[in-house]
Amino acid sequence: MRKKKEKYLQFLQWSLNRCQKIERQKRKKKNRKKRSMPKAGIKYTNDAIKIIFPVIIDLYSSKRCEETLNFFNQEYNDIEKYTNGVIFDFSNVKEISLSGGIVLRCFYDFLLSKHTKIKFDGIKRDKVKQILYHIEIFKEEKVIVNQKDISRWTIKHWNRKETTKKKFGNDIISEIIKTTTGWGEQSPMHKRLYEVIPEILVNCIQHAYNDDDNFQLFYLFSGVASNKYVFCVFDRGIGFKATYEKWQKDCFEFNDILNDGDYIKYSIQMDHSSIRKKGRGNGLFTLKENISKLGGAILIYSYKGKVEVSKKRDEIKSENRYPLLGSMVQFEIPIT
Repeated sequence: MRKKKEKYLQFLQWSLNRCQKIERQKRKKKNRKKRSMPKAGIKYTNDAIKIIFPVIIDLYSSKRCEETLNFFNQEYNDIEKYTNGVIFDFSNVKEISLSGGIVLRCFYDFLLSKHTKIKFDGIKRDKVKQILYHIEIFKEEKVIVNQKDISRWTIKHWNRKETTKKKFGNDIISEIIKTTTGWGEQSPMHKRLYEVIPEILVNCIQHAYNDDDNFQLFYLFSGVASNKYVFCVFDRGIGFKATYEKWQKDCFEFNDILNDGDYIKYSIQMDHSSIRKKGRGNGLFTLKENISKLGGAILIYSYKGKVEVSKKRDEIKSENRYPLLGSMVQFEIPIT
């Protein structure tokens, strides 16, 4: 009996030691993996510059948004360093959202417009590779997009010089809405959404760029995320406040606009039909009304300004930070 007890205690001790050893090995492996992950930012190599992207490329989460925008703005500021080419390193990246994808695509096109050679490295996750292929960045090999949420994405971009209001006719907008939502053209929700999207795109034609900006593309991404239909429109223009200052004499008669966040919030809250002139001034207010009737929420970024309109009693939150180079309007509608 005593021998059996001793053997049992020895077995328990061996099991405990074994578990502790396995746990130590796991910790060491985890620490090695953590140390091996390169820090997001710029890394200089002999023949090119490597851009190491952050873990999550996204504009919706406040923390991730700040990281993403700070990262991209830093790269825009010093384009001359990319003359010998650039390597996109996605070894850290675990997630790319719709809003993150649209900013990434714009940055990619910006580098191409400067005749920069781009190579790719470290795409470890299959979903990330599918997203990069689907948004027409990664073109080195044929990739099958089998993720349902990614396959619902629609990606469009337009050149401002070649675009008129007629370009955003029934065919293009209806195709975008049907691909994303499946709604028929006769449904009230489709008609409501059809009023929203062309209005935003026409604003890109009218206000998105100053005369000295040679970068003439603006973008529309749409898709399904977190049980919602999401639409993002992005341009690299002069921002809302600069547009307001440009049209101030023809539009509003007030002088308390301090930054982009103030302008966006004021425009969303107020119906300017009584004081507007030359047909300007009601775009954001109309956008808010239409999206509210669809039960959706709105997120707007402009240079050093962010405004969020939630579906709870049309609550409006404004922050004066997040230096986005250009403007992005994102709205989401619940699938139900």
